[in-house]
Amino acid sequence: MAVFIPQQLKARCLEFLIFPLARYCVRHALTLQDFLAVTKICFVKAAEEEIRKSGEKLNTSRICIITGMYRNEVNKILKSETVLAEQPLGPGARVLTQWSKNPDFLTKGGKPRVLSFKGENNEFQQLVHSVSRHLTPGTVLFELERMQLVERTPRGLRMKESIDYVGDNPEKGFELLSNDINSLISAVEENVFDRQKVSNV
Repeated sequence: MAVFIPQQLKARCLEFLIFPLARYCVRHALTLQDFLAVTKICFVKAAEEEIRKSGEKLNTSRICIITGMYRNEVNKILKSETVLAEQPLGPGARVLTQWSKNPDFLTKGGKPRVLSFKGENNEFQQLVHSVSRHLTPGTVLFELERMQLVERTPRGLRMKESIDYVGDNPEKGFELLSNDINSLISAVEENVFDRQKVSNV
C-alpha cells in the first residue's frame, strides 16, 4: 500500500533540498531565471526517466502531465537542451562589459580605468547609467563587491582581474556529486517515509 504524504510536508522537504542549491546560485551570481531554466530541463529528463522505467510509451503529453509544464516548453526542451544561452546578462555583468569595452572608461592602453565612485555624478554612476538609467549605482556596486569583482582603492574603484581557471573538469566533479546526492536522497526518503508508513499502521 502506498503511504500518503501530505502535500505541505512534501513541499517543506523540498525546501530543505533546494536551499543548498539556492546558496550555490547566490554565490555564483545565478539568478532565479537561470535556476528555473535549468530546473525545467531537469524536470523533463526526470519525467522521461520515470516513464521509461514504467515501460510506458514516451510522449509529450505524459511529460506535461507529470511535470505540470506547457507543451510548447516541453517540446522546446526536447528539441534543444541549451541551458543558459538565451538568458540575458544580469546588471552586474552588463556593467562590467561596458567598463571593459567603452572607450570612455578605458585607459590609453585599453584597460578598465579606476573610476571615482563618491559624490554627485561620479564616474561609476556614469558607467552604470550608460547601461541603464533604471539601475541604481549603489545596488550594482554592492553586487560587484559581493562577487569580489571590484575593490575600493585610494584612487577609486578598480575592476579586479578575472580568474577563469575552474579545474580540469568541473562538470564531471558536479556529476559525481549529483549521483551521490541522488543516492543519499533515495536512502533518506525510504527511511523516513517507510518509518511513517509503519507508524500509521
